[in-house]
Amino acid sequence: MGPPRPRASRGGILYTMRSRVALVLLAAACAAPRTPVVRAPLPPSDEGAELAAWLPEQADRCVVVRPGRLPSRRRGLLMRQSWADPNVWENDLDVTAYARAEAAHPDGRRALRSYFRFAGDPDQARARGRALPFRWEDDPCHGIACRRPAARWVDERTVEVAQYEWPAGGALATATCVRLARELSGAVEVAARARPSAPWALAAARLERTILADRRGVELSTTLHFARVADAERALEIVREASPRLESLQPVESRERVVERRGASVRIRDGHSYTDLELAQADERLDAAAFVHQSRRATPLPVAEVDVTRLDVVRHQLRLREAVLARSRGAARRPAAELLAGLLERAAHAHPGEHWLAERLARVWLSETGRPDAARALAERRLATARASDREAWAALRREALAGVDAAELAAALVEDGIADGGAEARRGAEDLRRLRADGIAYEWAESAWRLGRELSVEPAPVLSQGTLSRRGVLGALVTLARIGGLAPGGTLQVVVTTVAEHAPHAVGRAVPELVVTRGRAGGSIVIALLGTLDLVELRRLAEQIDPLVGDGPVAYAVWLREPGSAEGVRLRLEGVARADGVQLRRVSGALRGLDVAELDRLVARPLHELPPALFPPPELVLRGASVEDAAGLWRDAELVEPGACSTAGPIVRCRAPGRPERLTEIIVRLARGRGLLQPSP
Repeated sequence: MGPPRPRASRGGILYTMRSRVALVLLAAACAAPRTPVVRAPLPPSDEGAELAAWLPEQADRCVVVRPGRLPSRRRGLLMRQSWADPNVWENDLDVTAYARAEAAHPDGRRALRSYFRFAGDPDQARARGRALPFRWEDDPCHGIACRRPAARWVDERTVEVAQYEWPAGGALATATCVRLARELSGAVEVAARARPSAPWALAAARLERTILADRRGVELSTTLHFARVADAERALEIVREASPRLESLQPVESRERVVERRGASVRIRDGHSYTDLELAQADERLDAAAFVHQSRRATPLPVAEVDVTRLDVVRHQLRLREAVLARSRGAARRPAAELLAGLLERAAHAHPGEHWLAERLARVWLSETGRPDAARALAERRLATARASDREAWAALRREALAGVDAAELAAALVEDGIADGGAEARRGAEDLRRLRADGIAYEWAESAWRLGRELSVEPAPVLSQGTLSRRGVLGALVTLARIGGLAPGGTLQVVVTTVAEHAPHAVGRAVPELVVTRGRAGGSIVIALLGTLDLVELRRLAEQIDPLVGDGPVAYAVWLREPGSAEGVRLRLEGVARADGVQLRRVSGALRGLDVAELDRLVARPLHELPPALFPPPELVLRGASVEDAAGLWRDAELVEPGACSTAGPIVRCRAPGRPERLTEIIVRLARGRGLLQPSP
């Protein structure tokens, strides 16, 4: 320490003395020989701390890794315990430092920022970086692929990987990871997390985690920071009772555990030797080998090598072959189907009494390999010897096969099996079914729809009726009338609409379509639909699809409603003339004798006609009371079904049930019930 500083009054004297001393020193320096200056070595650059400083300021979790602190042959031992990306521990990538931060969006998405720094010169680093399994930012992408993490170079040795925009806020300051990295420069990994979820963490505000390594093993240290000392004391008790096991597929007991509390923080240190970690890894390899062996047992045998004389072996190999077929896509599907058909053919020949084998073989030929002739021949052979209980199934399979062979033969089979009358109806039905099958509709579904349309379009409505119903609310009105009669809300609904408009056979939807259109018996068209619910809002969307097919002119609506699990039900039918302003009724089913058409239209058909078919925004049901008092009565009845769903404004009642459109159905049924829609005839 130098002498005391002179006072300001002696400034001139001090300046003179310093000048003289400086001149003497300068002369001495010029006369003396130059000697090298020995400096203390600079501390090595900490690339981990440097990358940590690049992370966003706020996050939910952060981690910094220096893989070089661990010998390369040991790195795989920490892969399961690390919070870092597994690629960090790949020796081929030679990552020298890594930092990562994560933060959650309110909608559940997790934003990510991570940095990989590679060893070697820029060319070597670029080659290693390109091996990362991420989408590069300049690569084109489409759809969901654009949401995957994207990589880019930020300098000649560092890659940034990012996913989603970074959210505002965050419970953890990433400066925590920067501080840990600088304080523990020898650590292999440091990490921090806000609000940890481990059971023994209780209500900890923050968790800090470090991994240190030496020549004997690794030490995993976890520090929990609590807001209150009492919480830390409780956590200390829980941790001391817990088993000191390392997180791994093969649990590894800690050889040395130290648990201590300092104020409101609890620190847990576990020591593990490399020997124990390697033994656990060896156990995992044994498990993996066992899994491979099990996988080999789950691989189907070549078809020619299967012992088809043993039915248990056949069943097992069929399960394997069918699983392969279910996983196959594109060009690989046909070979998989051929192998399955080959196995079924051998098994069916070896076990002629097992009819399920022959049936499954025919299905594969029809649906997968395109061999309807073979399926037809098989069905005819089975029909010749089948028991009475099996004949119907084989006859249906023969018709399905004939749909892919010839219309005339299918028409003959429809007549022979009692499905259609002879002549033009059978020919027209066969042509329609072949057309639907060619459009990708399952034959069984197409035939069921065709038969339903034929059945429900035959019986005329016996009772005269007059009035007009809103077009897109007619089907809903029929279903409401059935519900008023006591039909449960969980039934199924079959709809048939017959119109004079001409339409080619087709379907809306595939496999199990929403609508099937066939030709009528004497011209026109028949529209057939099946719903697994009596939801009037869903039925309104169906009416939106049917209405363009109806056009203007004579039309008949028929519905068949059945109780769940029962073949019995209610059939209702009405006939009229479709016009722009609605459907003018002419005749209705006997059960609808004395129908008050005007009241039905006001309470049901018109509100459904005006109901938007889309589910979003939530549809609003609008009912018009005959007066303000009537509207108040409608509102009171609606409150009994769904309190708070409806409101009134003069004679208008408006009802909404966001997320529960089926409740609007119950409101309509409640309002229509007891309103005198069906009156005895005079």
